[in-house]
Amino acid sequence: MSNSENRKPDLVCPRCRSLIEVLTNSPLECVWTIYSCTTCLYAWRSTEPGENTEPENYPEPLRLKAKNLTKFAVVPTIPTKLKFTGMQNLFQKGLIMVGPVAS
Repeated sequence: MSNSENRKPDLVCPRCRSLIEVLTNSPLECVWTIYSCTTCLYAWRSTEPGENTEPENYPEPLRLKAKNLTKFAVVPTIPTKLKFTGMQNLFQKGLIMVGPVAS
């Protein structure tokens, strides 16, 4: 059993330092646990290396500030609705019909 499996995780997210919750545990008792941040939605398994699970070892360039999360764009963006054109427009108006394909 690895060191990461034996220790309890910090009570904060490695990425944004907010509160975390347990998402699920392994079907076999004490094999792994999946944690998730309630703020930035980062999730990790207890068996991952320290740079993914420990706030003090999480890579500095990947860290987030919880207060800045509301400034981020929603990705992927929701596309604008396209207007029907050409054949789609004729089909929509019932001017053309699509039936079974003859074999």
